[in-house]
Amino acid sequence: MQSTSSSNADGIGYATNTGIMDDERVIFKASSEPRWEDVQHTYGNTLKNIETLTSIIFLKAYKFLNARFSTLTHYKSICIHSIKRTLTLSVMSITDDKKFVFEE
Repeated sequence: MQSTSSSNADGIGYATNTGIMDDERVIFKASSEPRWEDVQHTYGNTLKNIETLTSIIFLKAYKFLNARFSTLTHYKSICIHSIKRTLTLSVMSITDDKKFVFEE
């Protein structure tokens, strides 16, 4: 994992495989101490995660300008969010009818 200076992520994981997976990213975000949770901070971080995951999909679309839209629908952006002692896996994707899907 390589740390980042972005205010929207505590860390970014990079795939080390070459070829099709060489530009894959996983976002890591920590919101609270192990013993207590600042709920407003957690809500803010969740919104940042959604924004970051959406941006990753947009950046993928910009990178492959000549690709079919259906190709973009196969791509997913991933975030691991730590809240107290709980890990939440969030996945963002886009559907064939151009709607974003956010799943936890």
